[in-house]
Amino acid sequence: MASLAQPSTSVTSSKRRRATESESDHGALTFITSSFIGIPSQTARSAEFWFEDGNIIIQAEKTQFRVYRGVLSRHSVYFKNLFGEPESNDKCLVDGCSVVRVSGTEVDWCKLLQAIHDFSQVKNASYSWPQLISLLRLGHAYQFDEIRSAIIAQMSTMFPSQLHDWDNALAIPIDPKVPPVYLFEVAKVAIETGQKMLLPALYLQCLRTHGLEIIYTGLRPPSNPVLQLSTLPAAVQSNLSVGRERLLVQSLELFALYPLKSPDGDDRCTNPAKCTLRRTEATARRMAQIVKEIFPDNGDVDTGFCDYCTQIVVERKRDGRKRLWDALTYMFGLPVWTDLVVE
Repeated sequence: MASLAQPSTSVTSSKRRRATESESDHGALTFITSSFIGIPSQTARSAEFWFEDGNIIIQAEKTQFRVYRGVLSRHSVYFKNLFGEPESNDKCLVDGCSVVRVSGTEVDWCKLLQAIHDFSQVKNASYSWPQLISLLRLGHAYQFDEIRSAIIAQMSTMFPSQLHDWDNALAIPIDPKVPPVYLFEVAKVAIETGQKMLLPALYLQCLRTHGLEIIYTGLRPPSNPVLQLSTLPAAVQSNLSVGRERLLVQSLELFALYPLKSPDGDDRCTNPAKCTLRRTEATARRMAQIVKEIFPDNGDVDTGFCDYCTQIVVERKRDGRKRLWDALTYMFGLPVWTDLVVE
């Protein structure tokens, strides 16, 4: 069985490192040699990306895309370096074009090629979350840096680093939100591509959406149980478990105990009996809410207090949410927010 021709080592610098580091998942990007029996007879040409004057063929799964070296090189440092390497004499040609086999599905590559041929659509396109995950993975592995940055920007709207952006994300209609079944896959691709800034909000959403049993056992889409089980790495499972305990302890202190405590020696409450009863009721309600939500939403308002006590409760809750958000990275064993540098 013949093998793939390996790229020349003369250009395999740090600029070529991403795909080779991910070789177990993506495979090294290589030209197919003429002795490689890897272009099956049933290989199909892409209906959308087969340019008769194209000068390179990309093969993803069983689909071939005839495109332009210049276009790929313009958007991808990886391809630019690959095309600068000498090609072997026994490279495989299809219609006079060299063939490059890549990882990823034919659908993913079609989406990526659409993006680089019309970059304006990337910011406006309504990608599904599986497509966003794939585009980020391919954009990172093959150094389509503009695509990668655009996808990260879209993901950041759902998994932000600022508390007010988190509140805005929770307030949007349900359709754009991440379906629960894809949360684990988003987490894995964020780790794989070095997008640490997404992780605190992403981990928080995992805990708000799934119990620890699913965190540890994984899940499949209920509508399609034959799909591969989606699981988290063991280290992430551990971080989420510890993070949940830390969040519960801090949330109870910040939202159920201290905020609802009557100010010591303060006689400005205009209805002490009523406010004392409301504090007892609100404490029980908040404790149940914290166990369910982990991190209280902004919109929940306690009513029935006098005006002065209402102000105290609202201010303490607002301060508690900010303090808990600032400590979110610690809860999950991550560096502080300012050190979560995007790689």
